[in-house]
Amino acid sequence: ATHLVDAPESPFVHQGARLALPLHALPIDPVHFQLRKPTLPSSDAVSIQEVCSLLQVSRLEDTRYRIIQMGSGDTCKEMPVSFWRELTEKLSPEHTLLFTGRGRRDEENVATVIRGLRNCVNACGDRLTWSGFVAAVRYAEVLYGVDSMAGHVAGAVGTKCVVVYGGTVGVARFRPEGRDSIVFTNHVPCSPCFQKFGCAAMTCMQGIKPDDLVRLGY
Repeated sequence: ATHLVDAPESPFVHQGARLALPLHALPIDPVHFQLRKPTLPSSDAVSIQEVCSLLQVSRLEDTRYRIIQMGSGDTCKEMPVSFWRELTEKLSPEHTLLFTGRGRRDEENVATVIRGLRNCVNACGDRLTWSGFVAAVRYAEVLYGVDSMAGHVAGAVGTKCVVVYGGTVGVARFRPEGRDSIVFTNHVPCSPCFQKFGCAAMTCMQGIKPDDLVRLGY
């Protein structure tokens, strides 16, 4: 380590820009930093086939579906199961929905949400590898979710995403950076609070309706 770089404390500087700051110590034309963007490698045939098998189709290019990622791994960043049930009831009559997630809790929540509804596929657990998940997001029309890795994947592969963020961390700092990434949150004076487990009220996420996500997803 030969150089120190001052990192701004402002919650409005995106984390990607902060991580790029050490590169400013190198003789790089500043114009190149304006081209910084998230990216992921292309999906191979094996990864694409994983998704085709789940959706029971032969080609993803000819298939229209949307992804719902309910889980975050941090419960204070998640919306209630009833929220996702209502959203699914609104979308499933017209759209194929692929539910992604990890772990037993996500699997059980998805099973509750899709029970009795058509056009819903549960892809939680080990049904998708990491590369299969990326392929699924890449070919989806829209991804609906919360503050989680899924929104950042959508931003990196150019898929539109509509995600709900709370105010525990800086929304501007940790939002997905894709051009078609939409973050839905309540701008409250106490945000960002940097409380790991949030608060009892979570006003920053109250009042957001499934209709808000449906409207922004078109």
